[in-house]
Amino acid sequence: MSMLQEVSVTNGAPPSVTNLFSFHGEQSFTFVEVDRDPRVSTTIAGVPMSFIETYADIAVRHALVEEIEPGQWFAEVKGISGAWGDGSDGAEAKNELRQSVLGWVALKLDAGSVVPVLAGFDLNPNRIREQAS
Repeated sequence: MSMLQEVSVTNGAPPSVTNLFSFHGEQSFTFVEVDRDPRVSTTIAGVPMSFIETYADIAVRHALVEEIEPGQWFAEVKGISGAWGDGSDGAEAKNELRQSVLGWVALKLDAGSVVPVLAGFDLNPNRIREQAS
């Protein structure tokens, strides 16, 4: 599985490309002008949901998971205050964290707030466009 899922389109034609950005400097991905391209599926504040899901997956891989009491686990990611997960085991806590991060990112993007860069992955459309210029 690749780190970034492809943006889905409804008619099979590629969406219009506006900028390219680098992920860890290893691969290049296409950033599309989603607000103007009706072929791109679900977006939040112009960011494709597949990018947000990838960000949540990265967050889970960087999570600090600990057993705080017997049978009570807690997961969080440094830099993402307000998003956390808990559960009866580490896997459940990480799953809850992923769902929490998805909601947290959606709120941040809708509010126009900056989302912290995780492992080189930047969800901030304006900064991505500025870096590509």
